[in-house]
Amino acid sequence: LPVPSTIRPQDDKWVTLKVNMAIVLAVLSNIGSAFFLMSGLWTDLLLIRIFLSCAYIFLIAIQFKVLNVNLIIWGFVTLYVQLSSVVRLILDEGPVQLDENEELLWRVFYRSSGLSRLLFKKHVSKYFQLVEVKPETKLDTEEYVGIILDGAVRAEITINRLTLPIKLGSGEIFDLKHMRFFQRIPSIYSSIRTKSSLTTETIAATTMVDSKIFMCKAQDMTQLSSKPNLKTAWMGLLICLLSDIGDRPFRSNNTVIISDEESPMSTMDNERSAIFSPLEEWEKPPSHLWGSGNSLWVFHKHLFFNLKVTFQLPWPFMPWVSGIRHIDSVPVPHCENLPCPTA
Repeated sequence: LPVPSTIRPQDDKWVTLKVNMAIVLAVLSNIGSAFFLMSGLWTDLLLIRIFLSCAYIFLIAIQFKVLNVNLIIWGFVTLYVQLSSVVRLILDEGPVQLDENEELLWRVFYRSSGLSRLLFKKHVSKYFQLVEVKPETKLDTEEYVGIILDGAVRAEITINRLTLPIKLGSGEIFDLKHMRFFQRIPSIYSSIRTKSSLTTETIAATTMVDSKIFMCKAQDMTQLSSKPNLKTAWMGLLICLLSDIGDRPFRSNNTVIISDEESPMSTMDNERSAIFSPLEEWEKPPSHLWGSGNSLWVFHKHLFFNLKVTFQLPWPFMPWVSGIRHIDSVPVPHCENLPCPTA
């Protein structure tokens, strides 16, 4: 007699379904694990967030099968955190609208340090105001820092009882002492560390002609030049300014030291500095780079570029890129206890 089967047709279908579900869960688990792995192989923050978001999507899908309510809740919370960061990072790569005055001032920072439009808009522009000043107006250099757009300024700089009269024109800055960089620079001419002489200088500035000056409060300038994500921009601007000061005596059309007999504009052209002029085509950053303001429109190129340049295998497969977290320089310490230089 034939042996009766103990497996009914509906049981056979149930076993097949369980096998198929196990295969699906295994595939989802492997894909999720792969995304977790990928989040550790790239150093770009946007790619890390994208990979982690994808990983948690697969992790949540798996937990729905096993009905682990606790992990489902935590998965959705973490997914929200990751996706919100992805959205913000992507929006940061979009175009940044600047008004006419902001555009002029941004070109100064971009040409001297490469500061992006977004960082300038969010952290710098709100502290500057374009002021129109009449001739023979005394400027408050103790409370304000100025970047000259148009016009000229007669300045008398006093350091250690030594006074030097100079002319300042378009593109130049006063007063440098409000930048905190000079506070911790030891003099190479002294065995005792002291503050830079620039921290004790006084400057009397008077406009020579109708002038337009970007003004910033001194206390705001001190804070701006200390922010980790902006210090490099201010250092670049300072280097350009000091380079210009060093080059000034060798120009045939510009005299640093002035006398009372000279006419206001006899040694300085009343022309706007080229640093404020529109960017040439070769000066503009490639559209696929972060901070360019255009990578959102070529986002696929932006992602492929990041995938290429930020890939990092662990040791011993690739040498480690040291200092990834040291992109921002360390904060400038307070140096009130340092002695002041003496004459």
